Amino acid sequence: MEFFANFLETDSFPPRWPCGTWSSGHGWLHICSDLATFAAYMTIPFVLLYFLRKRPDLPFPRIFYMFAMFIFACGTVHGIEAVIFWWPVYRVSGVFKLLTAIVSWGTVIQIFKSAPRALRMRMAEELEAEILQRRRVEEQLLENQQLVIQSERLSAIGQAMTGLIHESRNALARSQAGLRLLAREVKSRDELLELIEESLSAQHDLKQLFEVVRQYAVPPPIQREEARIPDLVDGVFARVSDTLGLHDAKIEHKLLTSDVNCHVDKLLMENVFRNLIENSFAACADPLRLSFTYSDAEIGGAPAIEINYLDNGPGMRPEEAKRAFEAFYTTKMHGTGLGLAICQQTVQSHGGTISLNPEREHGAEFAITLLRQSQ
Repeated sequence: MEFFANFLETDSFPPRWPCGTWSSGHGWLHICSDLATFAAYMTIPFVLLYFLRKRPDLPFPRIFYMFAMFIFACGTVHGIEAVIFWWPVYRVSGVFKLLTAIVSWGTVIQIFKSAPRALRMRMAEELEAEILQRRRVEEQLLENQQLVIQSERLSAIGQAMTGLIHESRNALARSQAGLRLLAREVKSRDELLELIEESLSAQHDLKQLFEVVRQYAVPPPIQREEARIPDLVDGVFARVSDTLGLHDAKIEHKLLTSDVNCHVDKLLMENVFRNLIENSFAACADPLRLSFTYSDAEIGGAPAIEINYLDNGPGMRPEEAKRAFEAFYTTKMHGTGLGLAICQQTVQSHGGTISLNPEREHGAEFAITLLRQSQ
């Protein structure tokens, strides 16, 4: 009790300045250092409390509060140390040093209590990686869901189209037979014969359209066999060139791999290359230059071949490129808009991928990746 009764009594203690041989520089060095530390230590707790108020969701708030008290107590001790040079309140200094020690050990205990839980917390990089992984899984699930919906939709469309096409083809066959019989009866009427030929031609186009839609709605089964891809491309290019005969066209093969063989359905893959080449013939002016580049690739860790196709045409606008594989989307005056959609369907049925480079300013660039062996 005597200690606290004389708590502010200074008669028993001299100020620090008269004690020893303090030089002015030496003394003020201690005073200014203690005062600067005191000012900083008084500021930090208020910053921490402000931060806690703005972010009440922070983990381990008790540690923040204990640190604030610890730093405040340390700052008070430094402030008293500067005052003692003139006012020797050593009892006050001792009490605040004791309080600082108590708060310090309280902070240490709180840190040890929180350490196991803190060590179990994941770093920001781990959380970001987990979030990214979850997004990828969600995107994959969404993509799979869309594929299932598309598959179900195509299945329903396929069933309806199969019946419709069957009945329509029968009706077309009867109509064509009737027109041919009519043509025999009006051999001397040139204008009627011309109309009959136009009708037969229109029916032929309609029959071809039905066949294209049927192929998309009900894809044929895949019959795989080993094929040399450049040979398939050359055969398609020769047939398209002979049929259209409109361009000064040349084709170039660039082999970045020694193995250009792949197990595919030759007929279906020829149809893919035919669609791409015919589109280039339709879009490009003379001279037409086509480039096929072959390189090694992987799909899910399995060996694959990548076929990069490039023409020297005007290419596609970004908005067109985004919808290039969309069924029934076309920029042509005449066309079903199913060509690239069927190409994508065929490549995917082989377990591969096909994509269009939307950023290319000149020329259309497609990348086709195919598994070398079926799985």
